[in-house]
Amino acid sequence: ENTVEWRKVLRTGVLSMSVELGGGSTGLKVPVGVLELQIELIPNPTSRTSVAEEDIIAQINAERTNKTAAEREFLVYARRWWEEYHNVSKDHANRIVKVFAQLTSATQVMLPVTSWVTPMIANRILDSPQQAARFVALLGYDADVGTASAVTQGGTAGSDSWMSTHAFLLKGQGHVCNHTILLCNLLLGFGLDAYVVIGRDENGPHMWVMTKTTEEVIFWESVTGARYVHVLDGRPPTYMYTHVGCVFNHTVFYGNIQASDHVRSCTFNLDDETCWKPMSTMKLKLCKKQPKVPIHPSTIDCLALEESLESSLLNFVKDHRDGMGLTCAWNAEFSYILAQALCSYEHEKCYGVVVDNRYFEAAVKANVRDGYTFKGYPMHFSHCSDRRIGKAFLQSRTCIDILETVGQLVTHCVRVKCFAYAENVVSVWVMLAVRYKGVAPS
Repeated sequence: ENTVEWRKVLRTGVLSMSVELGGGSTGLKVPVGVLELQIELIPNPTSRTSVAEEDIIAQINAERTNKTAAEREFLVYARRWWEEYHNVSKDHANRIVKVFAQLTSATQVMLPVTSWVTPMIANRILDSPQQAARFVALLGYDADVGTASAVTQGGTAGSDSWMSTHAFLLKGQGHVCNHTILLCNLLLGFGLDAYVVIGRDENGPHMWVMTKTTEEVIFWESVTGARYVHVLDGRPPTYMYTHVGCVFNHTVFYGNIQASDHVRSCTFNLDDETCWKPMSTMKLKLCKKQPKVPIHPSTIDCLALEESLESSLLNFVKDHRDGMGLTCAWNAEFSYILAQALCSYEHEKCYGVVVDNRYFEAAVKANVRDGYTFKGYPMHFSHCSDRRIGKAFLQSRTCIDILETVGQLVTHCVRVKCFAYAENVVSVWVMLAVRYKGVAPS
């Protein structure tokens, strides 16, 4: 990640520069390449419209001086806040309270975690908080870095840094910290009272999103899109979160000072200073935010993609059965019936509501006569590679049973349903099915 100072073009109209590209997620401390930039101002500035070089330099220096002073002031305050927090109780040393995170391993820039959070509006691209959660969950999850390192230190492979939201969207893959921050940004854009939570789950250090209303507290798991209601009435929780150390968003930061940091016993009344130690909102305003990132609409033609994938997978099924000396026949009408089930699966994943499948079940029963057997198996993918889907078929015992079905009047079906989200993220559902008449025992 690089920042380019472009304003000198306001004097000359044309500016050439070389930008070294850092190692980024590779962990390299030396540049991996050089980018040559040519910047031109149109229309070209005249002697009356150009900006004097000394004015440009003075503005840049003033901004740098103000930025350095603000960072120094916040750092002094943060150290004092940190000491006060640990002086409240010795147990606080065991809580995960993260005030700063490193932006990139190459520049060693440390920023307050609140700097990563900024409301994002995906107007006419994502229509609801549930769609935003589904979109974030479909982005790639980088399992190469241990979760403990990602939460307590950073979150990119080979380093201890957090990617910016811009870099995360460009890469299309990141760790739990990237997913959580992006989801919090989007929920804030929808007007929700949203926060990033840093704590632990049953597997160790973890991050998730919390939203609050006057009636309830909801936990959002950014990597899966699942949502859970925080319970305090003794009922067993459905979530895996165990401890909470701190919560924050773009304007506030709170450290947990309750006697117990167990999620089940915590109150999330952030205004109660006997339970939560706040940072000064005025001091947090000193911190420069990450640039706002636009969310781009999808350019994927889902119909064409579905037809292409179905054609490839039909050939895959045929080749597999041909290799076993088995015949292959298709049932296009039954394939059409399967589409409604795939739509309901995506709706359930997105909104958490089980769709009434009575009509699908009735259609299946009407097309499976007495003496026939129907087997179907749905699979979900966040990519559109026919080779990887075919490989997944062969790794599933159920799919292999369907592929290698032997009987009378065996007909196979393959149905693909694609759902496009922002940034060309796609949710692909595939149903592999077979209808056949069993072989009578000899």
